[in-house]
Amino acid sequence: MLRKKIISRFSIRNKPGEVPGALHFIGEQKTDSPFIRNMTYDVKSLAESPKIFSNYTSLLEKLTSENVNWLDIEGLNDIKLMEIIGKKFMLHNLLLEDVLNTTHRPKIEEFENATLVIVKMLSYNKIECSIVSEHISLVLAQNTLISFQEVEGDVFEPIRERIRHSSGKIRVKDANYLLFTLLDAIVDNYFTIIEHIGEELEKLEDLILANPSDEVIKQIHYYNRQMIVLRKAVWPLREVINGILKGVGKVVNDNNELYFRDLHDNTIQVIETIEMYKDTISGLRDLAFSNISNKMNDIMKTLTVMSSIFTPLTFIAGLYGMNFDNMPELHSRYGYFAVLGVMISILITLLYIFRRVKWL
Repeated sequence: MLRKKIISRFSIRNKPGEVPGALHFIGEQKTDSPFIRNMTYDVKSLAESPKIFSNYTSLLEKLTSENVNWLDIEGLNDIKLMEIIGKKFMLHNLLLEDVLNTTHRPKIEEFENATLVIVKMLSYNKIECSIVSEHISLVLAQNTLISFQEVEGDVFEPIRERIRHSSGKIRVKDANYLLFTLLDAIVDNYFTIIEHIGEELEKLEDLILANPSDEVIKQIHYYNRQMIVLRKAVWPLREVINGILKGVGKVVNDNNELYFRDLHDNTIQVIETIEMYKDTISGLRDLAFSNISNKMNDIMKTLTVMSSIFTPLTFIAGLYGMNFDNMPELHSRYGYFAVLGVMISILITLLYIFRRVKWL
C-alpha cells in the first residue's frame, strides 16, 4: 500500500466553550494536496471521474440520487472542501467534526440526512514490522457513499475493479451494499495483518527457545503494543456492526442483512484471534523469563559446583600455609606429594559424586 510521506505533525484541539460543530482538523497532517474522485454506476452504466485536486463543485453538481455514487475523498485537512461537501449533502456540522477528528474511536451515528460510520483501516509495514492505523469515515447519504481517508492508498482497489468489471452483485445493489463491501475489505485486511503477526510470533518463539535475551524481551513488549493498536481498532468495530444490525441508520434491509451478519461473524473471529495472540504473547513473555531464569540457574549451579570442589582444597592449602614451627608434615620428604595426592583424590571423588547426582 503506497502512502505519502508525512508532511507535518500537529494537533488542534477545540477550545473550551467553542461552538459545537466548529470544523478543525485534529491529528497528523499526512498529505498536502487532498483530492476527490467519484464512481457513479448502476446495472448498465458506469461513470468514473479522475482525481480532482480543485474546482470540486463541478464534480458534485453532476451527482444525482438516481444511481449509486461512491465519492472518495483522500486528505482531510481542507476545511473548505468539507464545507462544500457538507452543503451539497446537507450534512450536520457535528458529523463533519467527527470526520475531521482522526483520534475518534470507531462508531456509528445516525443524523437527520446521513449515517456516519467511523472505522480504522490498518496496514502492515513489513520493514518495521509495525501496524499503521488510518482514520476512515464512511457517510451514507442520498444513495451516495462518501469515504473520507487521511492519505492516498487503501484496501478498496479490488472493490473498484469489481465495479469496473461488474463482478458479483455490486452493480446490482444499492449504496448500502457498497458500505458493506468497504467494511468487509477493511475487516479482511485485519486477517492479513493478524497472519503477519502470527508469523512473527512463531519466529520469536524459536528465538526465545534458542537464545533468550534482553532484545527478545523488547520484541515481546513491542508486539504486545502492536496488539493493543489492533485491539483498539477492532473491538469498537463490533459495536458498529451490532448497531447496523439493530437498525441504526436503516442500513440493513432484506437484501443485505445476511451480508452484514457474515461481517459481524468475521469481526468476532478477528477479535477472538487477537485475544488468542495476546495470550500467546503473554506465554512467550513467561517462556522468555523462564528460560532466562533457567540460564541463570545453570550459571549459578556451575559456580556452586566449582566452589564446592575448591572449598576443601582451599582448606587443605590454607591449613599447611599457617607456617607454625611444630608441623611435622612440613619436614616430611614426601609430604608435598602426599597432600597433593589427597587433594587430587578429593577432586576426583567430588566430581564423581556430582556426576552421579546429575549436577554436571
